[in-house]
Amino acid sequence: MSRPLLDLEQEWHRQRAQLRANHQRPPPLVTAGLEIAYDEDARSHHRVQVSGMALIFGIFPPTVCEFVELARTGLRLGRSPARQELEGVLNTRVQSLWAWLPTLAQDCYLELDHATDEVRLWLIGPQLGEVEEVDAETDRERLDEAFLAAAVMTGSRHWGGQEGLARLVERFGRRPLLIAAQVAEALERDARHPEQALALGIADLVVPDAGVYEAALEMAATYASGSICICCTRGCTVRSRSTAEAGSEATTSASSRSRVAKAGRAG
Repeated sequence: MSRPLLDLEQEWHRQRAQLRANHQRPPPLVTAGLEIAYDEDARSHHRVQVSGMALIFGIFPPTVCEFVELARTGLRLGRSPARQELEGVLNTRVQSLWAWLPTLAQDCYLELDHATDEVRLWLIGPQLGEVEEVDAETDRERLDEAFLAAAVMTGSRHWGGQEGLARLVERFGRRPLLIAAQVAEALERDARHPEQALALGIADLVVPDAGVYEAALEMAATYASGSICICCTRGCTVRSRSTAEAGSEATTSASSRSRVAKAGRAG
C-alpha cells in the first residue's frame, strides 16, 4: 500500500487527526496545492513543497467520482475571480483534497497529479497514522454511501434548500437520511406547521400497504404531544384533547397496534 505524498505528520494532517481524536468535526472540505522538488539528500530523491491551503464552502460532492472531478476541474471555478485568488493553490502539479466523512469518522484524502492525471485516494483516521488506500471504482459503493451522508450531515448549505434536497431524492432515491433531511428542512422553513413536515417522513417510510399505513398514522396521532394531529394533512379537525378523548385514543391505539401486527404478519 502506498502512502500519500504529503506526510501524515505534516501539520494539516495532524490538526485534522487531533480534531477527530477529540470527537470534533474537521472542516468538511479543504484543498491544498503541492509541488514536487528534486532533493538528492532525501530518501525518495524528492521533496514535497506546500503552496497553500483553502477551505471550500457551499459545496460538498455527494459521490466519490464527483470528489475526484472537483479536483480535476479546479473546484469548478472556471475563470471566476475566486479562481484567480486561489492560483497559488490550484496551479500546482499536485492537487490535494480532504473530505470529512462523519459516518466513518475518517477523512477521505485525495492527491491528483495534473502532470499524469493519476488519482490516489486514502481513508485516514480515526487516529493519527491510520491510513488505508482505496480505489474510486472498487470501493465506490461504500465511499458513495459515506459521501452522500456527509453532504447531508455536514451542513444544510450543501443541500441547496428545498429544491436541492428534492433533486438529491430524485437522484438517489427516498433514503431514510434524505427523508429525515427533508423533514428537518421543512420544520426550519415553517415551524408553525410541524404536521406537514412529519407527513413527509410518514408518507415515504411506512410500508405502502393501506391497512398498515392507516394504522401507523392513527398511532402517530395518538402519541403526538398536545393537540397536534398529523392527520391534519388529510383534512381532519384539530381539537383539544379531553380526558375522555385520551382514554378513547388509548383504546384506539391498542386496536391500531393489533392491526399493524396482523398486517405485518400477512405481508
